[in-house]
Amino acid sequence: MTRMSKRSIFLIILFACAIGYGLVFILSNRPLFCVPGDGLAGWLAIGLGLGYVPLIPGTAGALGGVIFSVASSRLLPWAQVLVAAALVAVAVPLCEYGSLNYGGIDDPRIVADELLAFPVATVALPIRHHPVLLACVFTISRMLDAIKPFPADTAELLPGGMGIVLDDVVTNAWTLLFGLIGWRWYQRRSKV
Repeated sequence: MTRMSKRSIFLIILFACAIGYGLVFILSNRPLFCVPGDGLAGWLAIGLGLGYVPLIPGTAGALGGVIFSVASSRLLPWAQVLVAAALVAVAVPLCEYGSLNYGGIDDPRIVADELLAFPVATVALPIRHHPVLLACVFTISRMLDAIKPFPADTAELLPGGMGIVLDDVVTNAWTLLFGLIGWRWYQRRSKV
């Protein structure tokens, strides 16, 4: 039996995500291009419809963020930081708009924060060459998002879009720290 290349594994993961995205819309019983909110800002605040995924809209939004992480993984680490910062800067007004449109709170349908903040968790990690690392980072990110480690719990209390986004930025910064430590440990272990 031949070993699958890392690129093949990565493409299989992306294909599975695309299939899952399609199945979510079929199972959610929502029309693909008909979502509440007025115009493009409302559409982007709910992550192009990912916010309507039943039971796990935040996870679906973060899964969409994997695309941004993979796209920026070809860049140098300093450029990845700039891309992540730009995405976070875009997420704040989108989430502010979403919170005003959905009752002034962090409604579960607002997933632009998860979608656009996830790349913070993968800055400088070789996820393009190691899809298992990407899967581990994603899992850690979702677990920490549920736990809300300090200071994410405090950041979440900030008003409007700033609080909605900053708790995810802090959570993904913690995820990045764990990912870098884990990657370093793996590199040392594989050299032994």
